[in-house]
Amino acid sequence: MIGGGLAGISCALQLADRGHSVTLLERAPHLGGLCRSVEDPIVGRVDTGQHVYLGCCTELERLLARIGARPALRQRRLALTVVNPMVPAREW
Repeated sequence: MIGGGLAGISCALQLADRGHSVTLLERAPHLGGLCRSVEDPIVGRVDTGQHVYLGCCTELERLLARIGARPALRQRRLALTVVNPMVPAREW
């Protein structure tokens, strides 16, 4: 038995690929562990879990595609200003 968070799902898939029978246990009504979106009555949608989801997260992308969760993701463009006293600030 394995928990139903991202690590547990990933582990379960690897074990199943090797022919093992796996049971995922998750106390919430859906898989994902702490990685989920919840609706807050004041601020609206709040994402928890993976605190920064970037295009370079290739293993996360692969996992989400494999379990069919990729289409549910909505990602906004992230703009950061990098400040270094030795280099003029610039937008990335």
